Amino acid sequence: MTDGSTHELAATLATLDARLADLERQVRLTLTARNALRDLLAAIPTSTSPPVSGLPATETLASQTRTASDDADETTRPSMVNRLTQFIADSETGMTWKARELATAVYDTDPTPGQVEGIRTYARRLVDRGALVKNSNGSFSKVEVTST
Repeated sequence: MTDGSTHELAATLATLDARLADLERQVRLTLTARNALRDLLAAIPTSTSPPVSGLPATETLASQTRTASDDADETTRPSMVNRLTQFIADSETGMTWKARELATAVYDTDPTPGQVEGIRTYARRLVDRGALVKNSNGSFSKVEVTST
């Protein structure tokens, strides 16, 4: 192989690496936007949801999303949510985790940025439901259950 062809191959590889990095950034942004839209859809009340184009007038956008009763039914939860809630339930009270640590525990591998964001989003929902507390440094802690 000549120096010229080696140089051309190296330049092509550098171009491909740059394109791949850009695509990875676009995927992360798309996943973040998708998670934000899912949260928005979940927050729309069923009774005030506008009709969706292409659906019968009786079906609404909210009827296409999960409801609180769906969240209570273990069989409809995605496996990630089951693993996260089981991990938290099995943990000691007062344990503190960053979203990346929760994602690592749930996925049993080094999580992607999208997976970390998904876990962070669900952890925030658990904060709203009183199962976790969000600390000032952004970490999450298991809530101590007290009987009344």
